[in-house]
Parts: sequence; structure tokens; C-alpha cells
Amino acid sequence: MRPRHALVAAAILTAVTVGSWAALVADDRKPAPQAAEPKPAPVTPPPAAPTTTKPHVPEAPRPRPCLDGQAGLPRRPGKVSKIAGDFDGDHARDQLLAYAELDAAGQPRQWHVRVVLATGVIADLALDDTPEWIGPNGLVARRAVDANGDGRDEGFVTSTGGASNDTYNIFVLDGCQLRQVAVAGGGPLRFAVGASLGHAEGFTCQDTDRHGRRLLALWGVERAQDHPDGRSTYTWTRHSYRWATSTLVRQVGTTSGTFDAAPDDPLPAELIDRCGGGDW
Repeated sequence: MRPRHALVAAAILTAVTVGSWAALVADDRKPAPQAAEPKPAPVTPPPAAPTTTKPHVPEAPRPRPCLDGQAGLPRRPGKVSKIAGDFDGDHARDQLLAYAELDAAGQPRQWHVRVVLATGVIADLALDDTPEWIGPNGLVARRAVDANGDGRDEGFVTSTGGASNDTYNIFVLDGCQLRQVAVAGGGPLRFAVGASLGHAEGFTCQDTDRHGRRLLALWGVERAQDHPDGRSTYTWTRHSYRWATSTLVRQVGTTSGTFDAAPDDPLPAELIDRCGGGDW
């Protein structure tokens, strides 16, 4: 080989050798670290909707139940009378009793009115025993009528009696207590019921005022003048009371008038008892 050609071959061999070595060195290097993939941003849940807290409203107190009373009558009861009715409005059969506690001599020592409900609950009321309103015949339970239209019966009890009329009193069960109906601002309501040739007394509990509220009307008739034909002129007065509560009534008006009638003629319609029907 010629010297010039030998030099060229040596140069080519040197270049190839250097390039191969550089490639080997480059392959031995660790790869350049790749850029880390970006982590996704943490997902923050949306704020929970605010809970609506209702204000605490205390429950209304429940009515206290009536306590069971003494199941039996006193050891020495006497002059017991009773009527049936619905005195608490539950459509069950209750009883109202009028009776006396007797003394050692067998005479009334204390008068009572008592309601015994169908549930067994008892309400008892000891009464004023003054002779001005409790006569020798004592108390007598007479009728049970819903006089004030509240769905509960009132008890009608007589306290005195005469030849032609009786004095009536009204008792109501108010909650757990037995009460005597009274005129607002006054004393117990007492009225006469009966008739004779010269007078008559009665009441009605079916009338209402212009607002539809039930009224209790007490009326009285007196003979004022006799006529030759046998007829007579009568005057009448009617006092109307409005029920204010289950235990009180309030007078709201008075009306009066006259009419002529023979002894056997019926009373005017507005003066005929209309409270539970039947005779009082």
C-alpha cells in the first residue's frame, strides 16, 4: 500500500473507533430523569348545605287526668237519689247522685252531689246546708240535660219543694271538679218550676242569641185580672241568661207581656218548657 493511502485508512479507522467508543459511553449513562407528571389537584367537595334547625317548641302540657275518687258512699249515707246522663261528653252512661251523710240520729248532717263517670272517676261536692235553700225534703236529683249546648249534660237537682213548685239548681262537671252553676257576679242560680191556678214558672234552654249562643230563659206567669166570661188576663216576664262558661251564666235581657186565657187553655208557646222534653 502506498503511504498516502495508508494514512487515509488509518484516519478512517481512528474516526470509527472514536465514534463507537462515544456511543458506548453515551449508552452507559443513566437516562435523563423524566419530568414528573403533574398530580391532579385534590378535589374539594362542595360545602354541605346548611342544615335548617327548627327552633325547639315545647309541647303543650297534656291535661292532667282526673284522680279516681272514693269508690263508695260514706259509711252512713241517706236520702240517695240518682239520674243517668253524659256529664263528660264521651257518650258513655254516667250517674249523678244527691245524698246526705247522716248523723248518729239518722238525720242529714252534710249534703253532697256526686258524679260517677263510666270510667270510674268520681267528682264529689259537699254543699252548704243552710235551710234557706235545702228544705226538709233535702236534695233530689231530677234530670240530666245538655242545657248549654256543649255536648255534656248538666244535672238538675231540686233543693226545696212546695205545693205547686220546686226550686231547681244546676250542677256541671268542669274538668275534674263538680260545680254549681251561678250567675256571674252573684250567687248560685236557683229557679222555680211548677204551676197552680194563679201562677206558673218554668224555663227553656233551646233559645239562642243573635250570635247563635245558647241561652237559658227563666219565665214566670201571674194572674192579674179575672173576667166575667171565665177568662183571665195574665202577665208574664222572661229573663234570659247567656252561658259564659260551663259554670257561669250572665243575664242579657228581660221581656214581658200579657195574654188572656181560660183556666184550661195552654200557656203561650214561648212559655212552654223546652229543655230536654217531658214534664218538669
